[in-house]
Amino acid sequence: MFVDLKKNKIILIGGGKLLLKTAEFFEKRRYDIRVILSVRHSKEKIKKKTFKSILEKKNINFDVVRNINKDKKFLRYIKKNKDLLVLCIGPSWIINNEILKYLKNRIFNINCIPLPKYLGGAHFTWQILNNCLDCGIYLQKITNKIDKGAVVLGQKFKLNIKHPKPIDYFKVYETKINKFLIHLLNIFTKSKNLKTKLYKSFFINREYYPRLNTNLNGMIDWSIETDEIIRFSRAFDEPYMGSSSFIKGKKIYLKNAKLFKKFSFHPFTFGLILKKEGKKIFVATKGGLIRFDYLNDKIKSINKFVKQGERFFTPHDKLVYSKIYRPTYK
Repeated sequence: MFVDLKKNKIILIGGGKLLLKTAEFFEKRRYDIRVILSVRHSKEKIKKKTFKSILEKKNINFDVVRNINKDKKFLRYIKKNKDLLVLCIGPSWIINNEILKYLKNRIFNINCIPLPKYLGGAHFTWQILNNCLDCGIYLQKITNKIDKGAVVLGQKFKLNIKHPKPIDYFKVYETKINKFLIHLLNIFTKSKNLKTKLYKSFFINREYYPRLNTNLNGMIDWSIETDEIIRFSRAFDEPYMGSSSFIKGKKIYLKNAKLFKKFSFHPFTFGLILKKEGKKIFVATKGGLIRFDYLNDKIKSINKFVKQGERFFTPHDKLVYSKIYRPTYK
């Protein structure tokens, strides 16, 4: 199985920094590319700028569509261009059979996760929660069943950072994706056959994790162990807004959690701010004192609002909702 790229036409479907890096890679090599964005991905922020505005600034062709399976313009384009290659990175849709019929052996997903683990969403957050430093980049055939196509190319590696945040995973993948694409391009342009590893043999040990919404899923449970709170906070840290809890009914976002000292505090002290230094606060937890940086754009006088001696508290109903809530995106 191989893809002929003589006409140099590529469509990229999805969003995020890795798709942007992929678009820049092919644009630099003068490929005729077009990016297909869902409404959600078009509004996605990268360094405070929307994905749509970044593509406009870089003069990269793109379309924003509500449902690719119902988009007549896209269907006409793939019918017309029979040498087209389609690569997906975090697509919003399960591609239907009509599209797959025209793109047979020419539509693939680039999975930047340690397959067959961490399928689904919020990959790096879940990996941090589980202390997993495994990484991988895989090229997988797309079928009408999510994540069940054959794997045709892949590589594994480790994240060499002891206490990572999600942004550390993004950064390492941004450097690795270029090498992977160079290898991929070499295979396609030289018409080399790709060996496939069938779904059943590769994914027998698959693990699926749901998408997360930092604002709703990132609520701190102050009753759990100190190291678990630190890990939880890191999992929702950069490039996301941070884990959160409440003071006097106001939601406060917390970042850069670090163990300040180990200590056996009484459970009644959990969540208390025992010390404050500028925008750094020191919170008593089960097994130690954690230092946080805190922020909340909605409270202008945040530094005066948060005081030592006050307590962070996450209501029980908020904690329950944070565990059962699953985001749905269009």
